[in-house]
Amino acid sequence: MKKLVLIRNLLIISFSTIIIGKPVQAAQYPSALEGISDVDVSMVLGAGGGPEIPAPGPGFPELPELPIPENPETGFLSLRYISTIDFGESFVLANNQHLFAKQDVNGAFPMVTVQDYRNETIRDGWHLTVKQEEELLDGAQIKMVPSIDPDIAKSLEIKMSPVSELILNSSNQTFATTTNEGTKANPAGIVSMPMGTSSGGVELVIPSYSAAGEYSTKLIWNLIVGPEIEI
Repeated sequence: MKKLVLIRNLLIISFSTIIIGKPVQAAQYPSALEGISDVDVSMVLGAGGGPEIPAPGPGFPELPELPIPENPETGFLSLRYISTIDFGESFVLANNQHLFAKQDVNGAFPMVTVQDYRNETIRDGWHLTVKQEEELLDGAQIKMVPSIDPDIAKSLEIKMSPVSELILNSSNQTFATTTNEGTKANPAGIVSMPMGTSSGGVELVIPSYSAAGEYSTKLIWNLIVGPEIEI
């Protein structure tokens, strides 16, 4: 009987050791009257890749009710969303045509969304460039007016392209950049930047007597670490 009680007690002691014997991080005690304890938290992007994509801001339409397709390769510094533009159908005319896209193919105002949630120790700004892979059709021009709400620009320290109107071509042009300098970190956050004015959107200029047909090109966007020095 004593042998059974002894074994039972040993099992209880062993079980208790497993439960309460987990590694713990002890506070530091410089003296009998002083104590130093840690407080920790871990911030992650989550399953959605970060906060919800915001609308461009005051004066621009809200996002459509249906979710817009986001970049599946999202990281702490990322292009979360880029509008795909379709100018629809037009007629062959004897005069130049000016077509305007105020919605992208997903129903959102044409925009590009950037997020930067890198740790402050490595958050050293960014700049965004865009170029056109090839001409859409002979003599045609795609025009953008990169813009941002002044309050958003101030809070996130962002400056748009130095030109009032971007005429896209095969060379990289700055669409936007942070304005932090030296070792100062830019503020963390997410921003949707319109590709045009609220009244105009993205413009396509088609030359007179352009030939009939279906035309397509690609826009190449690059988000680069560090602010644009020369903007």
